[in-house]
Amino acid sequence: MKKINELFERLKMVLNKEQENPFYEERDEWVVSLEVKVGFFLAFLCIFFMGAVFLSELNWNNLFKFVSISFFIACIFYFFVLDGYKKRYGYFPWDKRAP
Repeated sequence: MKKINELFERLKMVLNKEQENPFYEERDEWVVSLEVKVGFFLAFLCIFFMGAVFLSELNWNNLFKFVSISFFIACIFYFFVLDGYKKRYGYFPWDKRAP
């Protein structure tokens, strides 16, 4: 328990140092931009391979693969692309309250 508390204290110190750093926002924006690019690339690769597998043989087993890989692609798209977009701009693309 003592080690867990020490780890949390170290994490708080690191986070406070990053927030005091004047270049923290620029670095964060660069990381978010990279996340968006990687997310689009991974989603494209998954869709390409999923289409190749699904169109090679149409049966119930491949239908299960199609559904599971589609869910995986949706997770990648959200966590890398949409979450990165929201971190960078502060709102989702479809948000009506956007400036």
